[in-house]
Amino acid sequence: MRPVLFFIHIPKCAGSSLIKVILRHFKKRAIALQNPELRRSLEEEPNSARDDKYDAVYGHFQFGMHGKFDRPPIFLSCVRDPIDRVCSLFNFIHLCGDHNLHKYLRDQIPDINKMSEEHLKGQKQLEIAMKNHICRALGGQECDAAGFPRFEARVLRQMSDGSLNVGDIGVAKKWLESVWILPAGSDLPEENVTAQMHVQHDFEWASAATLAPATLERLKEWNALDIKLVESIAWKNFIDGRAPRPSS
Repeated sequence: MRPVLFFIHIPKCAGSSLIKVILRHFKKRAIALQNPELRRSLEEEPNSARDDKYDAVYGHFQFGMHGKFDRPPIFLSCVRDPIDRVCSLFNFIHLCGDHNLHKYLRDQIPDINKMSEEHLKGQKQLEIAMKNHICRALGGQECDAAGFPRFEARVLRQMSDGSLNVGDIGVAKKWLESVWILPAGSDLPEENVTAQMHVQHDFEWASAATLAPATLERLKEWNALDIKLVESIAWKNFIDGRAPRPSS
């Protein structure tokens, strides 16, 4: 039975570029999680109805969506250095006036070095975005230190059996080429690249290279599990020949 591709879009990890490739290949048989048609189907129709209509689902969702289909799942996701991801997301939210968190960051946090635990209180969406978001997306739920070893083992096991394909943009591109979704040697489209949006702005541009030492340590603490997971994913891809040796 042909599998359904589930692309878990982790914000600021080249997801928009990969979605463009998926849409170009699957056309109308690819659907966004937020699409009202899919939302209605999830509420009203049996799994078989979705099996007949869709070959790919993409969006900002967590691991577990495959239970809404009877066809076997295959997962794709893209990750990057967690501190770089948080900085890029901070800049992106500030630059995008229609983002749900734009007004809050504009009014309360013009500089990532000023962001503290107090700013996250009562702001669940911001907390999810800034703390271990990669683990949450790939785990399907909030992950803590006690549960991390089991979750990490599951991710690495799925990478071994090919049901989960995750790594940096180079690994994702290589996988898309291997299954003929992206023609070999093609360039990925560039979509929503925050660095290319770096024009006039009224906030302090966030960069991992220029973070204050205290801010860097705080972000590392907030994303300690993401850092561990991304390191494990990079080594797994290296061992299996999907990526070059990770930088130390």
